[in-house]
Amino acid sequence: MIHKDKNNSASILTINLNELVHSFIREFSMACKKASIYGSSHPSTKRAIEKPFHLFDEFYQFKKYLNLNIHQGQLYCLNIRLKDSIFNEEIIRYMQILDIKSILFEKQMTLVELDKFINRFVKRVDLTNHANVLSSYLKSENINSIEVNTELSYQFFDENKQYRGDVSHDFSIQNIIMQQLPDNIESLAKLYQGDPVYAESLMLDYDIDLLVRLIPEKVTSLSIKSIDNHVTEHIQKVVALKNNDEQNQEVSTCKSICRLLEFHPEYEAITKKIESVLSCENISPEFVDDLKSPTAKLKMETVKNIDTLMSETFSDLSIEFEFGRFLDTFERLLKTRQKEKAAEVAVSLVNFLGDLNYDFRQKALTLLVEVIKPLNLLSDSYLFDKLSQVLLRNLFERKETFEYSEFIWQLIKKTLHEKDYASLSKIMHGLHLRLRIENNVTIYDSIAIKKVYMNFNQKEIINGLIDELLKGNSRTSQSIKDILIAVGSEEVAMALSNIISHPERQVRQQALRILGELGHASLEVFTRILIDDEMFKRESGRQELPDEQWYVIRNSIFVFGLLKDRKACIPLRMRINDHDVRVRREIISSLEKIGGEESVDILMMMVDDENREIREAAVITIGLIGNPEIAPLLISLVELNQKVAIKAVNALGKIGGEEAKQFLNDLMDDKERFDKIAYGEISREDLRLAVVKALGILGDTGAINTLKQYQDNLTRTQKILFKNSPVNKALKDILSKK
Repeated sequence: MIHKDKNNSASILTINLNELVHSFIREFSMACKKASIYGSSHPSTKRAIEKPFHLFDEFYQFKKYLNLNIHQGQLYCLNIRLKDSIFNEEIIRYMQILDIKSILFEKQMTLVELDKFINRFVKRVDLTNHANVLSSYLKSENINSIEVNTELSYQFFDENKQYRGDVSHDFSIQNIIMQQLPDNIESLAKLYQGDPVYAESLMLDYDIDLLVRLIPEKVTSLSIKSIDNHVTEHIQKVVALKNNDEQNQEVSTCKSICRLLEFHPEYEAITKKIESVLSCENISPEFVDDLKSPTAKLKMETVKNIDTLMSETFSDLSIEFEFGRFLDTFERLLKTRQKEKAAEVAVSLVNFLGDLNYDFRQKALTLLVEVIKPLNLLSDSYLFDKLSQVLLRNLFERKETFEYSEFIWQLIKKTLHEKDYASLSKIMHGLHLRLRIENNVTIYDSIAIKKVYMNFNQKEIINGLIDELLKGNSRTSQSIKDILIAVGSEEVAMALSNIISHPERQVRQQALRILGELGHASLEVFTRILIDDEMFKRESGRQELPDEQWYVIRNSIFVFGLLKDRKACIPLRMRINDHDVRVRREIISSLEKIGGEESVDILMMMVDDENREIREAAVITIGLIGNPEIAPLLISLVELNQKVAIKAVNALGKIGGEEAKQFLNDLMDDKERFDKIAYGEISREDLRLAVVKALGILGDTGAINTLKQYQDNLTRTQKILFKNSPVNKALKDILSKK
């Protein structure tokens, strides 16, 4: 059977499952919170539910089920124990209220079904009525893609390994699958046939193409002793069975096992063992031939072909080629100043890099490398310029082959060695045009270009360029900035992160300008810094971070605000519980610059902060970046959170909208509702003043009329006694301007 991998399987295998499940839990928790605040029909709830639904799609590209489980008070997603956070607590609370230990989401789930589930999940109902139990509700709505507390949902948790998401571990899809694949060759051989039903019987619901892709690697880890035992057992079964159908089935199993063994590094030793077993048994010659693999012969033929190709020259009739003689002749061309001829020969070598003959390409590459090494960019500038021109032309016309990577790299090394940054800038610009970023992944147009970038992204090279930038030579600084932007890598962003706190203002500004141009690379680097728990470690009992860590964290958060990329909200919200108040303060400042619904969602979680400055700043910022749709959120804060109620009233005035205006009007007119809020930590005077100012900020006819009516309804005694009160002064000031 020929297995065909999906085009994106390689990138899927590198996905960090730990990061993905934490991202999902955060979005799922936010969707639940919004559903509980706004209700099922509100546009903000609808948008919030779409976010975890899109993340489900990411899981379902490699998995059939997503399971959530509570075990010993901890929340697990895909068997990964989640780090403690307010997002986990939100979900655990809903699950405990509903007496749910396990939830299983299946691949065919629709957005409508998820919408119904979440809105029922957060709804408070009388559980003594069996009809209100969530499983009964799902059944009544014909939702078969979501299960709660079912045997299957427990099986996926109990029969697979559990992981801790708060400790260092390789959480790549590849490593997780490798750990879950069976350790016996027979099961692997059956899986290799590509049967998803058999895979699921082993609690492996991963895409069958991914399983098949990794099985050869799993085979290499099996011990020879284990393999010998299985193979010997099956061969003996073939001999012992008398029923032809059963024997044929066992023969088929043996064949599939032996073909899979070709991937084992000790295949020759295993083959000899198999042959010794076969010689002791009464086995048909046809069966013996089927078990023998042509792998060894193919390896020998491949080596012979390579040796033959390497012995050929630019002429099909040539057997040998004298490199020394060619290089001596080329050197004489340069010494006799026949630069046009030397350039003509060098350009011909470049053209041979695109020849169909593999041996021609290899020889041309070897010669080009030897030609470029001794060049002096001052005396041999004509030849170097010609090589650069033909390179850029072929890059533009997409004519490069794999061998180009070494040719380009030699030109780059020469420019770096002689500090010709103007020429290097042109080359890197030509390369930069051949890459793009899609879905946060850098895609190179060819393997050759990717290899050049991999060679360039070395710490010593990037740091060397930045050292030159710090020297402040105006003739080279612009070229170096263009080079760093063209490289656009995370290595560049990481190196620049080290000078963003440089004492010289000019250096800091240069670094910021480049980081702003890098976009995704900057986002990735500073995201890694922010999600690294090691960066947030401090001495026991100490809340503030050490200075060396604090400056890095502060700069990381600052750059997120500079980028104004909403994807930065993901790492920022991971640190809203940090003990260092400075971290939380910087996060709010960055969220104000980023804006958008994602920022409001995070600020909503920060309004319960233990620090007064932080919670009030969070509410103020919501008012600055929010829109009328979030009025229900602010109203709930006014009514339920006395610590930020006054600030929430002010924020309502800033966001405006009909809901905000109606609520503020009610507080002016409805004494019972006003008194219900104005108690405990909130004085009536402060609340009234905040409402008056908020209506003044709204400033429309309805708001002004409400204030006039309130003023007119004051008794004569009240007007005299409270003539100089802050509320009356605010009323007079607002109405005088209107």
